Amino acid sequence: MRKKTGWLTSVLLAAAAVACGTAAHPACAAPAERARQQAVKRELDAAETLLRRRLESLPVGNQIVMLREDDRLTLRIPARELFEPDNAQLKAQGAQALPWAAVSGVLHRRYRLAAQINVYTDSIGGQEANRGFTQQRALSLLASLHAASVRAARVAAGGQGSSAELAGDDTPEGRDQNRRVEVVFGLPEPGFP
Repeated sequence: MRKKTGWLTSVLLAAAAVACGTAAHPACAAPAERARQQAVKRELDAAETLLRRRLESLPVGNQIVMLREDDRLTLRIPARELFEPDNAQLKAQGAQALPWAAVSGVLHRRYRLAAQINVYTDSIGGQEANRGFTQQRALSLLASLHAASVRAARVAAGGQGSSAELAGDDTPEGRDQNRRVEVVFGLPEPGFP
């Protein structure tokens, strides 16, 4: 025997359907979140593919690393690829260097993505000096993206000094690993970029 739906149930179902136009409605939060996660995954999958294609011609052992999380894609570039030692200005060909050109290319082709640029260094020289130095480098990278017509609202940059070491600074190799640029790609949301 089929159960009849009363007019009240029909009205409530209709109201829920109308309310699902916003993710704020509890009945719609889970599907809206799933849709957001799928959109993020699609964008990051496409960005990762673009980066891999652009960077595949680099020599083996180039130390460029790509890290993938659910809602973020990080490209880690050794600072020596973009900057001369102890210099905050991009190398003469730094903006055209393959890793940085790949970053610019992703932002041009995947217009829904935003990026946060974090610049790090080793702990030699003191915390305050390092933070200022990495901030100058971050601003140089930001200026190169703006010059390449990437909208300012899609990119943020910051100098992190030696706040997140990857290796110890007691060897030249460790210091070289710590001197890096990390570009984090994701969909724009409050607090990102």
